[in-house]
Amino acid sequence: MRAYQTVKNTGIAVITDCGELDNIHPTDKEPVGIRLALQALAGVYAQPVKAFGPIYQSYVLKNSGMELHFSHAENGFVVRGEPAGFELAGEDKNFSPAKAQICGNRIFISCEQVPEPKYARYNWFNYADVTIFNETGIPLAPFRTSMQDEK
Repeated sequence: MRAYQTVKNTGIAVITDCGELDNIHPTDKEPVGIRLALQALAGVYAQPVKAFGPIYQSYVLKNSGMELHFSHAENGFVVRGEPAGFELAGEDKNFSPAKAQICGNRIFISCEQVPEPKYARYNWFNYADVTIFNETGIPLAPFRTSMQDEK
């Protein structure tokens, strides 16, 4: 993600929903190929395709939680099952699972164990169930709110 955000002429094809518990290389290559093709169509050939899933952009502290803002989520989110995979941490950087509420194109997360959140992350694991997508079926990209000093 950092390379995509800082290096010109790159893309990011999120495939977290295609993996398997003990294999980081998905055996079902078709969705991977489709998402990479969408990246090429958008980035190289300037075609008007929706090539991205939601990507974390910023947050606002609110009501002892965090309101998360995303790019590529203009039409909101498609949630398959219960929203899961969010965590919050305070100054101590000890993460605890957080509850998520979808609010249009934003997500509010909170956790009783973290009354003063400072950090958030989503699906920051080698493997996790993916439940949040945009209308094109591309999943929310894993993220953390701070790239420095986090565990």
